[in-house]
Amino acid sequence: MATAIECASAVIIGFGNPLCGDDGFGCAAAEVLAEQYSDDAGISVIATHQLTPELAADLAEVGRVVFIDASASVNVHEPVGTIRCEKVSADSTINVHGHSLSPSALLSLTDQLYGRTPDALLITVSGARFDLGCSLSDDVRAQIPRIMDLVAAFL
Repeated sequence: MATAIECASAVIIGFGNPLCGDDGFGCAAAEVLAEQYSDDAGISVIATHQLTPELAADLAEVGRVVFIDASASVNVHEPVGTIRCEKVSADSTINVHGHSLSPSALLSLTDQLYGRTPDALLITVSGARFDLGCSLSDDVRAQIPRIMDLVAAFL
């Protein structure tokens, strides 16, 4: 019997720690997107604390992946809530820090293990609060509808 990922043509992975303020943005966005795509068997949504090597098997089965994360790089040129989108490709090296991988390292691992990688997009939103026990800041939470539009356009 096929799993949900094996039937999907795309996967959305929101990652971060929901217990640490804006770092939980990826998971919060994934929850909303999971509801939006709940009737679409071609799209699978994963909310996870970090990108792990086990996700390579999921990526090998799809044509597109969207990674969603928070960014701590806030400065005068990039205020809280700034959205960045960038295509991601496999990196030539795999840097594993514990069990966690970057999107490009996960794509590289997928390529090395399965001989293919999906088209990939990384969407980040700059956050302000990453302290334990904080909730998402209003400026970050307000970006979820825009993220939904960006994901739909890529898929």
